[in-house]
Amino acid sequence: MTSAPMMTPMPTRFPSWERPGRLLRLSEKKTAAVLVEVQAMCALGVDGIMSACPYYNKPTQAGLERHFLSIADVSTKPMMLYNIPGRTGVNMLPATSLRLARHPRIRALKEASGDLQQMMRLLADRPDDFAVLSGDDAF
Repeated sequence: MTSAPMMTPMPTRFPSWERPGRLLRLSEKKTAAVLVEVQAMCALGVDGIMSACPYYNKPTQAGLERHFLSIADVSTKPMMLYNIPGRTGVNMLPATSLRLARHPRIRALKEASGDLQQMMRLLADRPDDFAVLSGDDAF
């Protein structure tokens, strides 16, 4: 069963967005289902995509990279990755996030691993136009 996409006002400006807008949040274990949803929502006019690591099937780092690159390739909007291992069961490592940051539509990462060393590596090595945010929805 696919969860309904959630439209969330984006409170901050990211390097490739000129104004706050509507951010589609997607979390799905099947890449194919996400691709269909992203294409439909981009056509409806969302301003950006935020996609979490696939849950339940615990993909490898290479699997995460393929998943997110597939989404970025079909999207016509900027994209934010969401690493929340406490909810998805898989942690996207900094090396994977930084490789994904090279894609022209992947513009930000919400890093919710809780690992300070991981966050520091991301901040130190990220491209200048790649935003890294941190947060935990438990508060």
